Amino acid sequence: MKPDIALLQKDLFDPNGPNSWRHIVSFIELTSLEDLSSLWKQVTRKAYAVFVSQPGRQFLIVLSIFCCQQFRFHLFDHSGIAHSLAYSLHRQADVLLHVLYMLAFAPKEFVGYDPTIFFSPVVD
Repeated sequence: MKPDIALLQKDLFDPNGPNSWRHIVSFIELTSLEDLSSLWKQVTRKAYAVFVSQPGRQFLIVLSIFCCQQFRFHLFDHSGIAHSLAYSLHRQADVLLHVLYMLAFAPKEFVGYDPTIFFSPVVD
């Protein structure tokens, strides 16, 4: 199970290590199918993998692009999920660009990380 497109933040303690679910800031799920129930199951499974791998994560913003023309936002937290309405990829591309910019450059607490939790490498 892998995300279709992922925004990653490399591990400060192992910057050359392999990518994993604990490095994911957000992801995008792509499908050409119109069956949204299977898309939502895939997105939910992958969001669960992020929460399991990142114990300090408060919420997760995920995007899905479906039917090659529409996209939605999905906001996951520890109590559930909220889905946005569908946006047109062609008519509302500015909305998508604004959110992608925010996910890439916003402070960590704005994209779901708890600023009071700090992880350090294991020292023997």
